[in-house]
Amino acid sequence: MKNIRIHKDIVFKKDFQPFLEYAKDYITKNDGRLIIRNVKYLSDGGRHSGSCDGKEIIVAGKCSKFMEVFVHEFAHFTQAVDKAPLWENGSDGTHFWNWLAKKESSDGIKLWDELIDIILVERDCELRSLKLIKKFDIPISVKDYTKSANLYLYYYHFCFLKRKWMSNYTELYKSELFLKMPEKIIPKSKISKIDMNMMKLFEEVLG
Repeated sequence: MKNIRIHKDIVFKKDFQPFLEYAKDYITKNDGRLIIRNVKYLSDGGRHSGSCDGKEIIVAGKCSKFMEVFVHEFAHFTQAVDKAPLWENGSDGTHFWNWLAKKESSDGIKLWDELIDIILVERDCELRSLKLIKKFDIPISVKDYTKSANLYLYYYHFCFLKRKWMSNYTELYKSELFLKMPEKIIPKSKISKIDMNMMKLFEEVLG
């Protein structure tokens, strides 16, 4: 399948194969593309290991959390296929990301609603990911995935306050803060407000 490009040196866990085959078929049927590269990180800036623009999924096949990243990006693809309102009608985040990279001088307050749209899309993606993990019995700890997802959602608030995507953000997943995360995806009410006590804990880890 020419729309499925997986580097020949990437080896997948046997328990992951059924989901991978399902995902490849789903992507093909919906005119998408899948690229799995033989790298730890993608060369799109930062230390990202996956991306999905609604048409193409790209994943770093050698990243330490490959299965988690793959499921997450595939869940984004399902948002696009389903024409999920959050995906279709929310902001594409361009102004926020440009502001974060200091390419725009806009007042951050004006971008708050755009940030909320971004986080809500990610929250929906995480819920979809968890459903896939359970449905296909993917060898990923549901408890750990949920905690990591909540860290990721809160992290956007921290980036907003710092106006920076932290280069050391993966330290969060090794910290005690990970253990303090809820075992259920945080409600929408937590997204529309910044928990400053939580942000102080992020500050202790990331500085």
